[in-house]
Amino acid sequence: MDFHLLNVGSPNKLFRAATIRFDLPVASPVRLSLFDLQGRLVRDLERTSLKEAGRHTVAWDGRDGDGARLRAGVYLLRLEANRFHQAQRILMVR
Repeated sequence: MDFHLLNVGSPNKLFRAATIRFDLPVASPVRLSLFDLQGRLVRDLERTSLKEAGRHTVAWDGRDGDGARLRAGVYLLRLEANRFHQAQRILMVR
């Protein structure tokens, strides 16, 4: 089974907002989350009990779970689908 978290920027730099794309080869529960480097959850961007197979996009406004703009820095974007987990570092730039 092959899941893919596609790049969110070039090269993984975000300025104020982003469109995050990911592929699912089969229908799966999905959690797409953003964490700080200390491992604290910043925001769940997507959390569903079942998402169909195919390419999906999630729009993110550059804000945390409380609606505040994120500071510049490095964050981890994590995709969980079935037993698959993938993390990608992203850089928030101001």
